[in-house]
Amino acid sequence: MHLSSLPLSLLLPLIPLFTPTFAQQQNATYLQDLMTALQSAGFSELANATMTINSTANGQAILSQISQGNFTVFAPTDAAFRNLSSDISGNSTRLAEYLSYHFVYGGFQNASYTNTSSSGGGGGAGGGVPTTTSTEIASSTETSSVLSTASTTSTSTSTVTQSTSTVTSSEVSTATTTSGTTATASATATVTATAALFERLFGRQSSGGSSNSGSNPQPYAGVYPNITLGRTLLNATEWDQLEGNKSQALAWTRSGDNGNVTILNQAQNITVINSTIWQNLFINGINGVLIPPGNVTTALTATNATTAQSFISSIQVPSLNGTNETATQFLQDARGFTLFVPHNDAFTTSVNQTLDGLRSNQTALAALLMNHYINGTTIYSPSIVNNSSPANETTAAGDSLSFITNTTGTFISAGNGSTAQIVRPDVLISNGVIHIIDRVLIDEDSNPSVASSA
Repeated sequence: MHLSSLPLSLLLPLIPLFTPTFAQQQNATYLQDLMTALQSAGFSELANATMTINSTANGQAILSQISQGNFTVFAPTDAAFRNLSSDISGNSTRLAEYLSYHFVYGGFQNASYTNTSSSGGGGGAGGGVPTTTSTEIASSTETSSVLSTASTTSTSTSTVTQSTSTVTSSEVSTATTTSGTTATASATATVTATAALFERLFGRQSSGGSSNSGSNPQPYAGVYPNITLGRTLLNATEWDQLEGNKSQALAWTRSGDNGNVTILNQAQNITVINSTIWQNLFINGINGVLIPPGNVTTALTATNATTAQSFISSIQVPSLNGTNETATQFLQDARGFTLFVPHNDAFTTSVNQTLDGLRSNQTALAALLMNHYINGTTIYSPSIVNNSSPANETTAAGDSLSFITNTTGTFISAGNGSTAQIVRPDVLISNGVIHIIDRVLIDEDSNPSVASSA
């Protein structure tokens, strides 16, 4: 669906009429220049959507934020916007929430990649060094700290761990790491471009098809199973119930050194098709509109973790008001957590026999589940893979979980020695993160006093 059929020349003069809290001349000029640049680059629907959300308080706050500091933008094509359902495109408040999930704090440009051709998509930039320099995801009030696959050594230098992986799809459940290397470089932001350069870099060439001179920037992305994550502007409560009022995260990766950058946790295969820089924005064209994370049930269904889903729903745990509720409802109500979910093949005959033997002991079953669960903390895979924070964590049952990464993958170990491998990291949900593992951690140990202080 078209968000607007009016030409930009008619829309721009109307901007001051819709900006009661966005009326400062500097911000108004920035918005007009941004819409002109988007229109010139062929992102007419995104320009129109920007105009639409500027009529809402939330949209004005978003647009005011992006005019300050550096941001990475994932910009849907016009065709992608036309496929957006009318209940989103026709609702300016909901549209603003969706668009806020496309803006990520910091400039995730691959500073070590150089290409003198303006043609080509988001591939060919595996590994490399991002222009961001922090191992922490930015909170909703920060403007440049982000979580990626980089380990930061100072505010200006990053050490990046990269891997070569074999994969079978954009979001495969298994991957084999064959080597690891490190690269160090200074992270420098380049934020200068004009609308004409913006248009040229997106491949609007002469009829002869000759390449334009200049650099074609590329997004930084870890090579799967390494994931890159950033904190977005999305903080609407329907999509974001993370701990500490943190805004929602976005995850992306690439299938190989020359593979396209793929956005994870989406119903369709969404990839970066080209990138450029305009003023303070590193803009990456994508072939779909990003859908914010759903709840635990939605995620388990999407990842086909149906056996674990049934197991979780069969367990009764104490609720906050003192009554019992299903573990599924408990997880839906939590605010910030990390859950390690075994995939269907992990429930072998032997495992199922063990679980069946515990059916009459809900306390033991609950402890087993809670030893797959870290309460109050959303731990994304870069923190685990980097082996810095966390090296060890305490589960909601009060037992310990330890993590180790080697050339064969990333593994977790329960306090009793039960181990599993993470085979699909960073399944984002509205109130935490899920990592799919290949085995059930058969650990019924619990320590309530340790759990209460964790």
